[in-house]
Amino acid sequence: QVTILAALLDRVPRAPHERWRLYKLYFNTIYDRELGRRSDAADILRAQRPHIEAIHTRAALHLQVACEAEGSTSALLSHDALLAIVDARLAEQHSDAERRDKLAREILEVAANRLVFLVSPREGFYGFELRSLQEFMAAEAIMNGREQTVDGCIRRIARTTLWRNVLLFAISRCFADSHPLTEAFTVDLCE
Repeated sequence: QVTILAALLDRVPRAPHERWRLYKLYFNTIYDRELGRRSDAADILRAQRPHIEAIHTRAALHLQVACEAEGSTSALLSHDALLAIVDARLAEQHSDAERRDKLAREILEVAANRLVFLVSPREGFYGFELRSLQEFMAAEAIMNGREQTVDGCIRRIARTTLWRNVLLFAISRCFADSHPLTEAFTVDLCE
């Protein structure tokens, strides 16, 4: 968290008070830093930002579920699992299979070195360097759903220790964005 604050304070005069805003700003800071590099990776990040962000959230949610199933605190995605996530996202936007395959290969090539928050700690496997970054992105995945789906997900994870930080990120986002579910997440959920 000290590293995150140091990186942010170079860009903004004061760090945000809300946990969600802090991590969102950190994600944007790291993303912008990667864009500033002159490389093929920067070109892909620039052209494919909505996909890259969606891939992060889906990968984080997948890893969070895997951690729960395995009873561990960390998990990694295999190359094939990350490829499936990338392909599923790209299929939503690109009907041309050849174009989609080329773009998926390019994104995975960037991910082999570093894809904003996603890293490859060992060849053929991907994950998040810090658990809190995974939890933040998993909360983003949940909060990007439809209101009814979000409410159901939050109620399912509320009592699970492994999901505590994901829940805190989601609630922080509610307060930061004046989300319609703020009352449901605070008053109703606590009861």
